[in-house]
Amino acid sequence: MPAVQAQLKATGQCGNAGQDPCNSWCQCEIVQETGDALRACQNGQEGIAPGYCYVDNPESPLVKKCPPNQQQLLRFVDDGKNKTPAQGAVAFIACIGKAVPGGSDAGM
Repeated sequence: MPAVQAQLKATGQCGNAGQDPCNSWCQCEIVQETGDALRACQNGQEGIAPGYCYVDNPESPLVKKCPPNQQQLLRFVDDGKNKTPAQGAVAFIACIGKAVPGGSDAGM
């Protein structure tokens, strides 16, 4: 969370003069699907718990018709009631254990 808060401040989202502090922002993690929900997500099915999955199986109906060098997808799924990520949310995508890079457009 500190890395994300630092990035939010660096990009002028919060923590600067006249803005709310960055630690006042609501932050949550979107979890990766597992088990049956993972397989459902990777095959384009709906009705599973909110989360995400990586689709990199060229036989998946979600990427099967894509060019061979584009048969990968990061797919967010939701329960049909609440969007994942939430509409208007700022989403940061990073590998676990890696620092959020600096710069004004990093992570956006």
